[in-house]
Amino acid sequence: MKQKVIREIVRVDGNHQLHINVPLDMGDEFEVILMPLRPKSEFESLSDDDRFNLAAYATVVDDDPEEDVLWERYTHA
Repeated sequence: MKQKVIREIVRVDGNHQLHINVPLDMGDEFEVILMPLRPKSEFESLSDDDRFNLAAYATVVDDDPEEDVLWERYTHA
C-alpha cells in the first residue's frame, strides 16, 4: 500500500453527505478529518512555507533564559 494523502475541497450533496473517490492503491481503511471551509483570509492566501515561517516566528519567546540555553550552541558557534 502506498502512503498518500488526498487533500481536496468537497461540497456536500443534497443529503448533506460527502463523496470522495479513493485510489485503489491507498487501501481500505482511513482516518478522516473534516474542517469547515471558511472564506480565505489574508493568512490563508499565504503559501505553506510562509505560513510555517509565521508560525515558527510566533512561537519565539524573547528574553526567556531557558530558551536562550537551548539555542546557545547554535548562536555562538
